[in-house]
Amino acid sequence: MPTGYTYKLDEGTSARDWIIESLARAFGMCVMLRDEDSGLTQEEIIEKLKESSDYHVKNLKKAKDLLEKYKRYSSEDWRKLLEKHNEKIIRENKRRVDEASILRYKHECARKDIQKVLAVTKDTVTKNVLRFGIDQLERVRTEEEAWLEDLYTGGVEEFKEEKLETVKHDIDYHTKEKAEQERRNRERVICYKKLIEEVDNVLGDK
Repeated sequence: MPTGYTYKLDEGTSARDWIIESLARAFGMCVMLRDEDSGLTQEEIIEKLKESSDYHVKNLKKAKDLLEKYKRYSSEDWRKLLEKHNEKIIRENKRRVDEASILRYKHECARKDIQKVLAVTKDTVTKNVLRFGIDQLERVRTEEEAWLEDLYTGGVEEFKEEKLETVKHDIDYHTKEKAEQERRNRERVICYKKLIEEVDNVLGDK
């Protein structure tokens, strides 16, 4: 049976193309390429390797826009934001309590049914299966209790400072991660080009 890499070779891919396309993925150079990218030229692959996920780009823009929005906030705006913040916590806490209550009921019903069968069965395998089920339910006991978030009890100014600090941290984080992603992409391109050069020096373009 072929491996996740050798199947391409078995399908007729040349050793040269197998090395620089399939095997290169195992070393991170072409890790971002998908199966549908297998027919791309070297130049197209290199362009693909330069591409970055837009995750950090989008979140960086979002954080910068939010910071600009916060800069325009009046004292009343901050007061309303704090009020909405606590209202959201109350809603989320209620949702968690409701979900935990439903989960607890389902688990308790299952426990009772398992105990009913366990009380009458004499089969060893059946007992082991049922005890395993009880053990699994015990492992998720904590999920049956809702985690509740505390309301924000600080003042408006304190809330404002924390919000500004958070958004500035987000800007710093996504700026650094975007730069790091671009650095990794450049490194992949350099390694990929070097691999092609080394392979073609021996095997040529065949």
